[in-house]
Amino acid sequence: MKRATGTSEEKVGIRSIMRLAAPIFAANLAIVLSGTIDTVMAGRLSANDLAGVALGTAIATWISISLAGILQGISPIAGYAFGAKRWQEVGHSLAQCLWLALLLAVPGLFLTLQTEVWVSLAGAGDEVADIARRYLGFAALALPAILFGRAFIAANAAVSRPGASMCVTLGIVALKAPCNHLFMERLELGGAGVGLSLAVLSWSALLAYVLIWKFDPYYRRMHLERWVGPKLKSMGELLRVGFPIGLSIGCEMTSYSLMAIFMARFGAVMLAAHQIVANLIWLYYIPPLAVGLSGTVLISQNLGAKRPEESRRAAKLVLGLALAAALALALVTYLLRRPILSLYSTEADVIRSGFAFITIACFYHIADALQCSAGCILRGYRITLMPMIVQTVCLCGLGLTIGAWLAGFFPWSTMRWGGVSFWYGAATGLTAAAALLVPYALRTARRFAEKPRAA
Repeated sequence: MKRATGTSEEKVGIRSIMRLAAPIFAANLAIVLSGTIDTVMAGRLSANDLAGVALGTAIATWISISLAGILQGISPIAGYAFGAKRWQEVGHSLAQCLWLALLLAVPGLFLTLQTEVWVSLAGAGDEVADIARRYLGFAALALPAILFGRAFIAANAAVSRPGASMCVTLGIVALKAPCNHLFMERLELGGAGVGLSLAVLSWSALLAYVLIWKFDPYYRRMHLERWVGPKLKSMGELLRVGFPIGLSIGCEMTSYSLMAIFMARFGAVMLAAHQIVANLIWLYYIPPLAVGLSGTVLISQNLGAKRPEESRRAAKLVLGLALAAALALALVTYLLRRPILSLYSTEADVIRSGFAFITIACFYHIADALQCSAGCILRGYRITLMPMIVQTVCLCGLGLTIGAWLAGFFPWSTMRWGGVSFWYGAATGLTAAAALLVPYALRTARRFAEKPRAA
């Protein structure tokens, strides 16, 4: 029964982390691969289609992932209840998380549909702007399903069942290319067809999550006897833990989205090159995210089982594994940068512009892996406010300011480094965030582990 009741009854090691991280990795890889498929298929149509999809994706993803991040508050809460074997509390947390998702969908839809505001801010050309507008209209249809689905994904991870999410997302990514082809070419929607594909597949995924929760015997003990309405106290706890998570994710997404918006001012070729490297970075973000989320689960479960020493051990292993994976990926990327860029685009100007982006992105990824894993560790201890403050200041403040200065956006700036300036700024901001969060995460793990001894 050890696996059925979670990993809190066994000693934390690399094997227990990887057992959780592998399906989380596969599930998130499938999600990002969907974006990769969108990028490649749009890029094969034209640079304008790729730029329009890049702009629309940057905005829609910023909104959906920021709001979905708030729902991640269920993970340490349900994980603690699962570790303590309080099964009904898990089901109650999921119910309240779904109510919260419904509430968050309202501002999300409003923001997504402000298409004129977004394309005006980007200053995109007419064809690129039209593609982005239509993409955002379709993306709005997908938003509620994405939020409801995120509640199930976070709950599945919290109860040591990330494989359920993995199966669903792998099925969706298998349908992505044919679905894109149907809407982009058969229905002649061009790059905007990617958005309609997203909507159809997001609602299909949600249906699968609901059926798994309802009929898989593993979840039977977590089912509530009757459906419950929204409870302010429970939703308040989810918001207390989740809102800083969502805001910190939102700040990172804001930096990505503003980079794409500002990059549009340098032309379609520069924006297309940025989108290629941004998509690559999202692919590389998955290993530290998977390891980090497994750390969130193991830390919260072991705290619920009154084993804080194992939580500390999980924190140390998570940081070590994330750093090792980041160094390996950065090295491989630098050595294979030309063939990697050639996979995304056949246009020589786009590939040439991508060289500068991809080189600085290697350093960016190492810092990103460290700050991501440290933030996930702190989530396991339900500490989310401090990471949010650090990431907000470092990414949206320091990173974007340095990028805008190097790009010559300020009147007093003498620098004119072009679009790559924003990647230099982002890498600097992430390095500062990692330098602050990693030591804090290790101190937190030590403090919780020493509490019982002090008592």
